[in-house]
Amino acid sequence: MKKRFLLTACLSILTLSSATLITSCGDGLVEQGEIGVLINNARDILVGQEVQLEALVTGAEVGASWTSSDNSVATVNSLGTVKGLKAGTATITATVATGTGEDIKIITDSVSITVLPEDANIYHVRFENYDGTLLYETDVEKGVAVEYEGETPTRLSSDLYNYTFSGRNVDPTLGVQEDTVFVAQFAESEIDFSKYSFLLTTGGQYYVAYSGDETNVVLPTSYNYREVVGVAGQAFAGNTTIESVTLGENYIYIGQGAFYGCSNLKEVNLGNSLQLIDTQAFDLCRGLTEVYLPDTVTAIGPGAFRYCSNLETINWPTSLQQIQSSAFQSCSKLVIDEFPETLRLIGDDAFQGALEIAGEIVFPDSLEYLGSSSFSNTKITSANIPALVANEFEISPFFAISTLESINVSPENTLYSSIDGVLFDKTQETLIQIPPKYAGENGVYDVPETVTTLDRYCGSILTELKTVNLPSSVKTVNDYSFYLSNVEHVTFGQDAENVTFGWYVFSNSTLKDFVVPYGVTGISNYMFYDANDLATVTMPDSVQSIGEYGFYGTAITDLKLPDYIQILEYNSFARSNIHEVFIPKSVNTIESGPFNNCTNLETVTFEEGIDLIEWSGSMFDDCVNLKTVNGPIPVPSEEDDGYIQLPFSTFRKSQITSIEIPEGIEKIGNWCFDGSSLEEITLPKSLKYIGKGVFRDVENLQINYRGSEEEWKAITIELESGNEIAAETWNITYNYQGVTE
Repeated sequence: MKKRFLLTACLSILTLSSATLITSCGDGLVEQGEIGVLINNARDILVGQEVQLEALVTGAEVGASWTSSDNSVATVNSLGTVKGLKAGTATITATVATGTGEDIKIITDSVSITVLPEDANIYHVRFENYDGTLLYETDVEKGVAVEYEGETPTRLSSDLYNYTFSGRNVDPTLGVQEDTVFVAQFAESEIDFSKYSFLLTTGGQYYVAYSGDETNVVLPTSYNYREVVGVAGQAFAGNTTIESVTLGENYIYIGQGAFYGCSNLKEVNLGNSLQLIDTQAFDLCRGLTEVYLPDTVTAIGPGAFRYCSNLETINWPTSLQQIQSSAFQSCSKLVIDEFPETLRLIGDDAFQGALEIAGEIVFPDSLEYLGSSSFSNTKITSANIPALVANEFEISPFFAISTLESINVSPENTLYSSIDGVLFDKTQETLIQIPPKYAGENGVYDVPETVTTLDRYCGSILTELKTVNLPSSVKTVNDYSFYLSNVEHVTFGQDAENVTFGWYVFSNSTLKDFVVPYGVTGISNYMFYDANDLATVTMPDSVQSIGEYGFYGTAITDLKLPDYIQILEYNSFARSNIHEVFIPKSVNTIESGPFNNCTNLETVTFEEGIDLIEWSGSMFDDCVNLKTVNGPIPVPSEEDDGYIQLPFSTFRKSQITSIEIPEGIEKIGNWCFDGSSLEEITLPKSLKYIGKGVFRDVENLQINYRGSEEEWKAITIELESGNEIAAETWNITYNYQGVTE
């Protein structure tokens, strides 16, 4: 680092005759005719390193001579080359002598050069002007602050750009930690930097952000002698004050979430150069009612206008290529124009929930990607799929459109086809979607014999069809196939077998009856969930499990479980209309609540010989009309909390008055008979524990215990939560080895 004895470009003039030191510091300039010398290029060096100094002489045509104050630290030759010999500091002086005799003048300039050890951490520092021109450079030891000793950076202003010098983009006073370039920055004098900030792009232009509280904002068009060409990401996010914004004519980009949540923004003026509106740029701008896009826009990013619930109109630029996922999702008042011939992509959920988009939709031949659910929950009546669309639908683009009557596919499309307005894959092996308003022949639709797979939601929310006949060729019925449909009958061909069903296949439908094809091994989770009109189901003996919520909320009254059923899963028949249940001996696993809240259930029969592995709680919880339990209650082989249990809440709120608990049961689980009509119970000698609230609100209970009084006293009884009150009314008899005590 160059260290001058005088901080400005001072000239020291020594006149020997008078021994008077004359110093001219001022602005560092030498008056015309005055002799001066100034050393340039000074910097610190390492031991063994050299630096070439330059002596600038004015007012005389003579050269300078060089000396070092300490030749053991640093030497200097006649050309001004300084070499570091050992660590330390030496003063290097350039001397110019003119005149003769008493008129001789000697002029000097000196710099202090530090020689650093060879192993010192030295970093090179450059100071550049805005255009990359070198202003000053030096070497600095690690952590040392660097002083700028070059000329003041300048840039010519013009009438169009009025700038002043304001600083550099990195603070050199913080200490240098690596090789560093400091670049001079220039600020526009008219910009209020308490409101605006700028982001330099890789292209050398700027994006702008705003943090003020004005209602009407006109964004700057230039900063630091360069164009502002975009709105930075999150630039206005959450600003609920702004009502209108105007972009410069040179703006090409609006960043991610730039106006996210600006709920009072009512007007946007986008200029005539805009190209890209990025992700969620205007998401949740509920004050917008109309937007005009310039013809330069090529892409509308994901969620760009999502939840703009009052947006009514938007035009399509002639250059538009992409409307990305969720771009206009839940824009419930939006009405759209015909799409331009340049459009190539409509993303997933792009117009999902845009309720006012109605009638026939015609996509241009240029379209290559049509996203899943892109128009779901709109009011369109028909749509086409052009030849170039080549993406596989996870869900039909026209899912959940109750007004949809037909889907037509270009014959040249390589992935899709249609028959009478019904959508299939190209080979017609997969039924993708029956339009909800499709009426078939008098409410009947015969699925083609080529079909092997029913796609997700393929028959959801059907409103006109009452019967769908499936061919025996169908082997896979995917999730939600007839979800929320008004269909009443779905039948398989007589030879159908080994069909795989997904979840929620007939959930919330109006299905009235169903015959499960032979070879099906399980009723899938939620398969008939809340199919409240389902009264009759025939299951083959191949069915071994009933999935979670499989028949939840159905109208089934007479239930015959298959002879080889093994598993009743969580809430499998809960809230159904069953009156009587026969549990066959093949059952080995009963998960929680399979008949929970079956309020019309009256009789339960356990077949003798049931070998239970697992039995969870609430099997008949809240079955308020259950009166009779026939057959021996099964004893599970697997412990729960260290006990073989009659599980919690099994007969809670039932009308059972008398019951016998078999030997082997060690614990009666919490709330097992809570609120029931129980009058008499026989407990096994194996019993060790009576849980919380087992007999709560059951008074005057006759307990017949198969052990002795001493053994009864050894049983742990949790008396809190209601047992303590009921226990005062218990009448207990003991029976030990057949002798009643």
